[in-house]
Amino acid sequence: MSASNFTIITQNSPNVSWLENALKRKGFSISVGDFNVFDPKSVNLLFYYSDIISREFLDSHSNINLLNLHNSLLPKYRGFHAFSWAIEMGEEELGYTLHRVAAEIDAGLIL
Repeated sequence: MSASNFTIITQNSPNVSWLENALKRKGFSISVGDFNVFDPKSVNLLFYYSDIISREFLDSHSNINLLNLHNSLLPKYRGFHAFSWAIEMGEEELGYTLHRVAAEIDAGLIL
């Protein structure tokens, strides 16, 4: 992936300063906003984003590089409460997965 800009798309204004700072340390330009700030020249990163992105939206915005930072190690735990399920199931390893957004929930190509 050779983009130099990231747009972080969030809901409910979570504190994403740690993610912003990590990306800035790597030399990326950062902007933070809601679903209306997609930039075709940026890597658009969904973070703490719980709405389902429709197939129609993805088909009509195929020029957008849209990624999701999912709060579990995919493909095992998909969906909104994945981290909680991993803890409930006694998983010894927890983490995040970066993947492309697809019409199916948390089913895009893992990067």
